[in-house]
Amino acid sequence: MYVRKLKITMIDFKQHKYNPMTKFLISIYTYGFPSLVGSWLLSFLMPVASFLFFTVVLVVCDLGTGVMAAKKRKEVVHSKGIRRTVDKMIVYFIAILLSQGLMKVFEIPILNLTYTVSLIIAIAEFKSVIENVETIADLKIWSFIKEKLIGNLKK
Repeated sequence: MYVRKLKITMIDFKQHKYNPMTKFLISIYTYGFPSLVGSWLLSFLMPVASFLFFTVVLVVCDLGTGVMAAKKRKEVVHSKGIRRTVDKMIVYFIAILLSQGLMKVFEIPILNLTYTVSLIIAIAEFKSVIENVETIADLKIWSFIKEKLIGNLKK
C-alpha cells in the first residue's frame, strides 16, 4: 500500500480543489494561528512599548556619552564596551518584560512592578549619562541634583 505525503503550500491551496472542510482547516492553520499568536504578543508588548523604547534611548545616550567621555580621558574604545551595551539592553528588556508578565499573571494591586522596574532602570541609565556629561564638560551636575533632592526631602 502506497501512502503519498501531502505537502500543502499556498500554491497547492490555490491550484488544487480541496473539499471545503480541508480549505477551512488550511486557512485556520495558515492565517488563524499566526494571527492569534501575533495578537497575543501585541497585547503583551504594547503596554510596555514606551518603557522599552525609552530604555533604548537611554542606553544609546549612555553609549554615546560614554564613548565621548572615554575619548576625553584618552582611553581606547573597544568593541567590548559596545558588547556590554547590547548585553545591558537585553537584560533590561528581560527585566521589563518579566515584570509585565508578573503583573499580568498575579495582578498585584499594591505595586505596579513594571513601572517600578522601568523607573529603576531609567534612573541608573540617567545617572550614568550625567556622569559621562560631567566628564565631558567638567561640570558637577550630579552633586547639584543630589543637593536639590536632599534639600526638597528635608522640607
